[in-house]
Amino acid sequence: MIFPFYNNDEKAYTINDANYDCGRIIVADCDNWHKYATLCELVAECPEMKQLTKPCIVDALNNLNTIPNTQSLDPSKWFLKVTPDWCLAVADPCVCNNWDRYVAASDQDNNPWPLDKKVKWSCSADWLYCIDIEEAWPQLLVWRPSGPNGPYINPDLPSDDSCSEEWWDVRLKKSWSEWKVTYVCPEADTKPQYCKCVYSWWLSATPWILWSSDPRQRKWRTVRYFLPIASCSNKPVDDWSIDWATSYVNWDWRINWTTECFAKPQSYWVVRITQPWQYLISFSTYITFHQTLHSIRCWLYIDEWNGPKEINDIKYQVWEYPHQDWTGFNPVIFNRLFPAQYDDDVFTRNKTRYWWTLENTWLPFSRSYVLHIPRACELFMAVKPDMRDQDPRVEENNDYEWRYNIQVEWYNSDAYWAATSIEISRVWETINASRLIPIN
Repeated sequence: MIFPFYNNDEKAYTINDANYDCGRIIVADCDNWHKYATLCELVAECPEMKQLTKPCIVDALNNLNTIPNTQSLDPSKWFLKVTPDWCLAVADPCVCNNWDRYVAASDQDNNPWPLDKKVKWSCSADWLYCIDIEEAWPQLLVWRPSGPNGPYINPDLPSDDSCSEEWWDVRLKKSWSEWKVTYVCPEADTKPQYCKCVYSWWLSATPWILWSSDPRQRKWRTVRYFLPIASCSNKPVDDWSIDWATSYVNWDWRINWTTECFAKPQSYWVVRITQPWQYLISFSTYITFHQTLHSIRCWLYIDEWNGPKEINDIKYQVWEYPHQDWTGFNPVIFNRLFPAQYDDDVFTRNKTRYWWTLENTWLPFSRSYVLHIPRACELFMAVKPDMRDQDPRVEENNDYEWRYNIQVEWYNSDAYWAATSIEISRVWETINASRLIPIN
């Protein structure tokens, strides 16, 4: 029997009820005819299902090694795909385009699994905090920090100024059955901190005399010589010199340090101290010259917030006056003309002001300091020879400019030579200014 059916548009359809049965459903054909069929009949007629009976499909499922591309891919990453001839092949799972990269959990992730299957929640080793993964709608993952009681939502900030530091350590404190965020001053870091700077070259860049072949045209000057790092592009200038001399000693430092407290300087300084603390600082050096010095100093500078400051120096200097001055109050006490009788006119060449120079050609300098450093600062070393008067023993016509350079000694694996070095050790934590009370 044929029953007419109508939709809302009153268009007629027909259904063949010859196969009517409770185990069947109505199936529409493309020509608007309908019929009754079972699920098995539908599967048998589907071409996608019929492909499972093809020999290539059966062979592939019985022996996966017969599938193309299996030799070039890791078996743990095999994915099967249907080829245009209705057989099977192994698909490359590489996530190779920008759209597919949304399912990658890292730069090295090439597995096209859903992202929420690849990430997991995790907690810190001390369980101070956790990272939760929440799947929001629609298909959105949210990373959320949390604590033992649930999500962190705007915890209280430190409420007092009892800590002199610029940072706080975050702690959890249990209040009854709940944990709350608290803050404490950082504990003193007891790890040893050390820095050693060894100078690796030697001669001054400019002599301490404005040279002229005519002795009468030579001009003496006092110049501070700095020992900068070689990477400095603006070499230091001694602005106290009469000619603004470029005053440095070549060439560089070999420096080893612990990174928590020390860093590269910002200019020609040797080293930067980054952490407030009390430091033991020592330096030592040998300075050689050609017996032309009246005096020589060597010391460290520290660059604080209000500019460079000189740390106590070491100085060698001749002591006696070489002749009587015009007042007569400085009699000669040391006869430099011995065994002949002292003659002031002979010694001073018609009373021109001449000084006797140091009898050394190699002088050691060494000193240690304990410095309280409340803020970051930098250090450098300086050497200052003084030759504002000429030794009467110098034969001026046989004199040379190179004799007026100084040489800073450097370690060259010779046991009889000494390294020029600065050594810094952190010894104790810095003192709060409120504790340093003057005694009246």
